[in-house]
Amino acid sequence: MKIISSLILTIALTAFAADHFWNGKTMSMEEVGKRWGKSELNIEAFIKGDEKIRASMAYSLLANQTQYKGKFVLDIRKEFGNPDGFYFSDVFPAYLIQRAQSQADEAWQIVFLLDKDRKVKKIIVHKNCCET
Repeated sequence: MKIISSLILTIALTAFAADHFWNGKTMSMEEVGKRWGKSELNIEAFIKGDEKIRASMAYSLLANQTQYKGKFVLDIRKEFGNPDGFYFSDVFPAYLIQRAQSQADEAWQIVFLLDKDRKVKKIIVHKNCCET
């Protein structure tokens, strides 16, 4: 019974923490557009491209995120490829758009936030605290 209670508490705390962004800051759509541009999202280029290519499409992805709301996590992974970022756990698809070259640099990622059914509820651009 203790194991089940611990598991339920861990899941609840992870879901709560994901909604409150305790692991770093996020960037608004306007800030994303100013920093990396506003290229149209191209899934094939996103999958094959490096962080610079992905970053240029982040604004478009945020602007059109309603088309991804409600999609199941496995469908996102199928469409966007294997995630290379990290947000709380490997359940959340996260894709790096800027890597840190040193501890002084920032790393940023696109994160698909999920609801309790593992369906997309929101897309954010999140500062990845520990990527180097």
